[in-house]
Amino acid sequence: MAIQGSRRLGATQQQVWDILRTPEALRRTMPGLSLLEPQGADRYRWSADLQGGQLSSRIEGNASVGDKQAPLGAVLTFDGVANGGAAWQGSVQLRLAELANGQCTVGCTVHATAAGTDQHVVDALAASLVDDFLARLGVEVHLQYPPAGADSEDDFASTLMTDQPPAGRAGSALYKDDKKFPAWVWPVLALVLLGLWWLGR
Repeated sequence: MAIQGSRRLGATQQQVWDILRTPEALRRTMPGLSLLEPQGADRYRWSADLQGGQLSSRIEGNASVGDKQAPLGAVLTFDGVANGGAAWQGSVQLRLAELANGQCTVGCTVHATAAGTDQHVVDALAASLVDDFLARLGVEVHLQYPPAGADSEDDFASTLMTDQPPAGRAGSALYKDDKKFPAWVWPVLALVLLGLWWLGR
């Protein structure tokens, strides 16, 4: 099953493409990603700690970037082995579309399978990760390209913690009304946002 999400971002297509091509930025925006090490042209060694629903696992593997059409998007294919021995494989397709007023939209489509794991469970985790990634990417874009008239990163962080989520599923993982996440996530998220702000200074 294809898991999809999209988000409008306050930066141009090229600016978002540049963020997505930066390993350090990807480590901040990809949920659970702890290692993204180049292994040659468009090839990477990666590891991530994934937690969600019935799945909680550390996965290590390889990834490669193909169908690259800068700055329109690319397809990342990956494989990996979880600490429990399950083999994972799949792909992440990213597509960027230019909008007016220096904005763009990013669309994300994920296909993933895990040997010996119910596909519904895998799809549920993938949907959660897509939401989280798009929300984190929105924060990263704001920190690198703050909108005119923005008072501070603290004000922006507070808007992410409001009780009213944006329309649609994308980005809802950062909001209080998302029942998928326990209460302790919010203070941790605040610390992460402050850390991102510090790194972006």
